[in-house]
Amino acid sequence: MSISTSLNTSKIAALLILVLSSLTSFGQDMGMGGPPPKKKNKSKSEITSPTKQEYSSVQKQYQNKIVFSNTKVSKTAANPSLFVTTWNMIDPLFFRVYHSNTMLEGVYDFAKSKGEKFNEYDFASYAILTVVSINGKEMATREEVFSGRKSDVYDWVTHGGYVYDVNKPKKTSGGLGFGLKRAIHAYGDNFNEGVINVKIEMYAVSSELDDPRVKRPISDRTSLLSFGELKINVTAAGMKNYGPILCFNIMKNSGSIIDPILEDKVMVEFSKIYGKATAANIVNSDWNIKTNVHGNPVKRVISTKVSYYDKSNNHNIIDYYINQPYVGSGKYQNVVKTSSVGASFPYSPYCIRYKKTVK
Repeated sequence: MSISTSLNTSKIAALLILVLSSLTSFGQDMGMGGPPPKKKNKSKSEITSPTKQEYSSVQKQYQNKIVFSNTKVSKTAANPSLFVTTWNMIDPLFFRVYHSNTMLEGVYDFAKSKGEKFNEYDFASYAILTVVSINGKEMATREEVFSGRKSDVYDWVTHGGYVYDVNKPKKTSGGLGFGLKRAIHAYGDNFNEGVINVKIEMYAVSSELDDPRVKRPISDRTSLLSFGELKINVTAAGMKNYGPILCFNIMKNSGSIIDPILEDKVMVEFSKIYGKATAANIVNSDWNIKTNVHGNPVKRVISTKVSYYDKSNNHNIIDYYINQPYVGSGKYQNVVKTSSVGASFPYSPYCIRYKKTVK
């Protein structure tokens, strides 16, 4: 091979290397090859909303606390002289929650402590876990998604509600109101006249898991938003006043069928299989007719709620579905047959006494 030919070969090889190098560089620029740039994890200050609410002077004083009052607590003009630490159950009871973090910031802290990936665009799933203890013992939890609007999650550092409002005698409000109600049910026969000490904690979590039968791990309680304490002065008059809220499920509401004879039959049939029934309540306003493939009636079904003592002598409430077979000529058997049952939950025995007084 001549020197000239050798030089030409070297030039061609060098040219090929240069072209390949350029193509590789071009491919990386166009996303055709090479690893993508690593995303930087945002800091807490970077996810904090620029429109986050400013703290009021009262909020600064009660930061990360839950306050109570016998009158509605204004978001911007709360009066600490009206705050109460004891609730006489005949009085209205309102609350306001003061956070230092927004929900977005709270869930950021939750994800960081759990080693989970934080995604600020999942805000519609963010939830508040409310934990209620009575006399030093945890009684119940309640979770609720707190994301009706994006601003709720990105901007809000306070929200309010009510445990008992005289204008809404059968209702309570928010995770706090429902959590307290659930805790009193779990308190069982201990719900009697006297003073009980209630502690309420609220935590930010990334998603809702509100099923009392499934225990969320204690390790999820890492991002505390606020907490509060309340003494409840339980009296006979107060229990009766709170009864419509506490005992809602076993009482007649929303135009449900009134048929005491059928409800007595429900209790008898239920007690044969599941436990000693203490009360029954028909939930529906009418029967639901079931038909066969030809459109002919087969049976009619209805939903009830039954309170009862289980084999461990715990008092519960459960969804109990019954049916009556069709016999023809527009008539159904005057019997109670079990269709299915739902999940059971603790239920205060006081409600059975209350139901009798209402009758």
